[in-house]
Amino acid sequence: MIGILIVDIIGVLLFGWVISLIRKGRLYVGYGSALLITIGAIICVASVPAFTYRIGSVVSGTLLVFFAIYCILFALIYVFREITMISRRLRTLTQQLAIELARRGGVLDSGEPLSKTQYETENAAPLSRSRGA
Repeated sequence: MIGILIVDIIGVLLFGWVISLIRKGRLYVGYGSALLITIGAIICVASVPAFTYRIGSVVSGTLLVFFAIYCILFALIYVFREITMISRRLRTLTQQLAIELARRGGVLDSGEPLSKTQYETENAAPLSRSRGA
């Protein structure tokens, strides 16, 4: 009985953490909803004695099984959060690049890298203006 209570408390804490990450924008809603459904299902399975009895007959130490599942979920939450943060950074950088290209009035031509002279002429002009001023 105590084991079921511990599993439920850990599940509720993970549930609250995922909701908090979604509200702060640190986790995509799609990832969060999948995690919330999984955590809710684990809480339901852990709360029904018939399921825990069957798990206990297959594997000794039902509490350890649920702890292992929660550890895997914790790792998944962390990975999904990092993926969300990286994709948001990439989106911001892409938007900044588009704004900078629009300011310069240029577009990406062929995708070929600039030659050394082209690079020096494009990047030396702003530096020489700032030094002379």
